[in-house]
Amino acid sequence: MIELGEYSDAITYAQKGLAFENERKTIYRSAEILFVIGEVYYLEKKFELAEQYYIKSMYLAYSTDSEHFLPLLLNSLKPKKHLKLLQTNIEMLDKLFKQFYFLTGMNSLVVHRVITILE
Repeated sequence: MIELGEYSDAITYAQKGLAFENERKTIYRSAEILFVIGEVYYLEKKFELAEQYYIKSMYLAYSTDSEHFLPLLLNSLKPKKHLKLLQTNIEMLDKLFKQFYFLTGMNSLVVHRVITILE
């Protein structure tokens, strides 16, 4: 649908999916859907809305301690340099990961992946 320019339909379906996942309490999937909504708004050049959904997605993904989605998400978001609020939040997450790594000495694969992406 996005290729056809039917952005409002894409948003409607994604929001229905988000409501469904919220009822099921599937945080991981909700983070993915928030990212998709952000992408649709980004394609529409509604950058403030896109940024809001990207940030929600990022922190929700962080809360799941996902080994897969958070590194992929950060890889997708980091190049969007013109989204200043997003970049500020990515920097804050970077500091959080580095502080966590320093304080715990944890040798976690997730922490290593995220720090590598953020650098």
